[in-house]
Amino acid sequence: MQEDDLKNTIIEIETCSLTKKDQFKSVLTFKYLLEYWQNIDKENPFYLIYESKIKRIIEENHPILHDIDDFSKLNDYKDVIKDLMTVVFSPVSSDTEISAAYSLDFENDPLFSTEAYKKSFLTEENSYHKISDEELKEISCKRLVFIYAKILKEFYDFEIFFDNVMSAKIENKNTGLIKYYNSSLDTRFLKIVKKGELPVLTEDDRKNLSENLNNIPLLLKMIPPKLFELQGFIIIHKTDVTTQEILSEIKRELLNKNSILNKKNFNNLQYMIKSLLNKSNINLSIAAIRNNEVLILNSGLDNCDDIECIYRESRHYNMAEYKNSIFDVAFTQKKVLIVNDYPEYYEKSNKTPIDTEILKKGAKSVVIRPLIMEGKIIGVCTLSSNNTCEFDPLNLMKIEDVYPLFALVIQRSLEDFNNEVQSIVQKNFTSIHPSIEWRFKKAAVNLIDKSKGNTEKEMEQIVFQDVYPLYCTTDIRGSSTQRNAAIQLDLQEHLFIVKDIIDSANNIKNLPILDEFVYRINKYLTDLTDGLVSGDELEIINFLHKEIETCFNDLKLFSDDVRHKIEKYNDILDPELGTLYKKRRDFDDSVDLINKTISNYLDRVQQDAQKMFPHYFDKNTTDGVDQNIYIGASLTDSIKFDKLYLKNLRLWQLIILANIARLTDKLKAKLRVPLETTHLLVVQDMPLTLVFKTDEKKLAVEGAYNIRYEIMKKRIDKAIVKDTGERLTQIGKIAIVYTQNSEAFEYKQYIEFLSAKGYLDNNIEELLLEDLQGIKGLKALRVGVNLSSDSEYYSFSDIITQIGID
Repeated sequence: MQEDDLKNTIIEIETCSLTKKDQFKSVLTFKYLLEYWQNIDKENPFYLIYESKIKRIIEENHPILHDIDDFSKLNDYKDVIKDLMTVVFSPVSSDTEISAAYSLDFENDPLFSTEAYKKSFLTEENSYHKISDEELKEISCKRLVFIYAKILKEFYDFEIFFDNVMSAKIENKNTGLIKYYNSSLDTRFLKIVKKGELPVLTEDDRKNLSENLNNIPLLLKMIPPKLFELQGFIIIHKTDVTTQEILSEIKRELLNKNSILNKKNFNNLQYMIKSLLNKSNINLSIAAIRNNEVLILNSGLDNCDDIECIYRESRHYNMAEYKNSIFDVAFTQKKVLIVNDYPEYYEKSNKTPIDTEILKKGAKSVVIRPLIMEGKIIGVCTLSSNNTCEFDPLNLMKIEDVYPLFALVIQRSLEDFNNEVQSIVQKNFTSIHPSIEWRFKKAAVNLIDKSKGNTEKEMEQIVFQDVYPLYCTTDIRGSSTQRNAAIQLDLQEHLFIVKDIIDSANNIKNLPILDEFVYRINKYLTDLTDGLVSGDELEIINFLHKEIETCFNDLKLFSDDVRHKIEKYNDILDPELGTLYKKRRDFDDSVDLINKTISNYLDRVQQDAQKMFPHYFDKNTTDGVDQNIYIGASLTDSIKFDKLYLKNLRLWQLIILANIARLTDKLKAKLRVPLETTHLLVVQDMPLTLVFKTDEKKLAVEGAYNIRYEIMKKRIDKAIVKDTGERLTQIGKIAIVYTQNSEAFEYKQYIEFLSAKGYLDNNIEELLLEDLQGIKGLKALRVGVNLSSDSEYYSFSDIITQIGID
């Protein structure tokens, strides 16, 4: 490996454990700082200090000029050290720059520190916060690698770059709150002095080092520390990153729904918010709103127990109790309400029981923040303190990004509760398809019969053997692409309207921030021309809501023209979504119309189909409609089953699919977005076994071979014709997937019959399909639908009238 290949290597250093023998010998000396002073140019502002103070120190041969091994004497030199450090730590930035000079072992108090450093790390006992063992270990390891980087560069022309920034979490002993700091090392006044013959690094050694630069034991072995001496001191610069780190910690905590239900987690959350706001005397309270009830989940003022269910263990209040209270004001405005003298506010308030309860708890300052999800208030976050004027609006902005996460946690908890309610309903009042209801009644009778004498018995397993499945689906072609395109067009129009408002305002009063808004709007528009990327919609909407719309009240005052444009803008936004909803509404309405038309049609024809022979039927609606049908002897109580009924249902299903194709084709004239549909059915001639899953409250296919059929249903819509790369499903055609030649023969007969009846054309394509994951050997027939035929189960106009479309 060549020397140039070894340079500019970036590495990360892992924290390591070091022994005494791993340490470089270090000597505290200020001589390199003095050299810096002596090289100051006469035009430098610090030269006057050098002439008046530093020069005298040198001339008098002050003890500070020599190596220092007795740290106890440093206190005697503190005025001299302060003068020397003037060129390192500017007095002008002493109140803002969190910096200090340390001896190389970091084991003593700082040699010198800024006022900001003292404010951050001096306790009430006037002693410095000691560097934790963990931080000291990290500093030692990073310092060690930094020293080796300097040695390799200076003595071996081998350059290494690494990140020497360290993070530390520190509890303020005065307030009990936590702070986060990033620390970086400044080694300008540290020199490495060679004390022995240096080992020669061979090409193999260099290669080994280049591949293991973060291997500290290897560095110690190849270049022993005893060959060098460190002279000088080191400077540490700290940056307060409390806000960023605590916000990240809060967000991580709120990923867990128990963060607001579990008392320990909630107290930790409250502690982090106290630290974030730098207020030790505040309390947090979280409540959820469900229908007409307010559920108090947890409060820093209360000694609550853990809550496992958002409803069961929480304290409940009726929303009517909050009428005319301080909360009602916040709920009405849907904005944060800050009251920094609550007793005074209370005297002027309606003095509702809710207001009185807050006063009794000793609150002097109160912040109420409604938690909103999709424009609906689902909870409330309350901060309180027994001090007046405790809350500063600017300080409170730190937690503004946290509120949506509180709302999300509450929403998840409410969903869990609703799922539990639904589970109880299903457990006791399971909705069963009418065709198989008899079987569940029979099982219930058997259970009663077996439970005589109050002996508890389990419900027997409900199994339907030898049933034949019939599956078909109508899918909207390219729905995801068209949905994204609709969203993209709405966002572009929304941005152009906002840009026009900002441009108009900027013409009246030129403000740099308005130019910045236009720049970002243009950037979003440019990005959107390349298509919609995941996350774009949310990012743009947040930008419009949080940054643009919040300044509209001020922009309205610029001119009547600007005011009219903003009023017009507010009028065209969807009141529920708070955004432009035109193209997306057109798309959603078109999808909904297709789904409703198909669903309504199936509801009508299913009544006739059940009269032919009872069978299990269900449909699932997404971007199109799936149909699942099962028929067999075990699904009926007393009616004799014959495969004639299976063939009849298969033919009926093909007829229905052809009719759906014609319905959706005629429907295109009524669609705001021209959507096309494709149609597919799967043939399975081998009977399956269905088992009622009591835990899922639904019928499910049983057995490995049978499950293959279920897997095929989920994947078949993506099937590709072998050797052509063409999608199996095509507009205006029905695809019939099968595995056995006998199945194809049967359906060719049906196609011939339906072609003669005018439902289909007789141009049959026989296709081989590419293998799907876990499924091989699939074949398909594909046939066109006669879209102009009048042969229908129920007329198109009848179906459209049924769903309320003119």
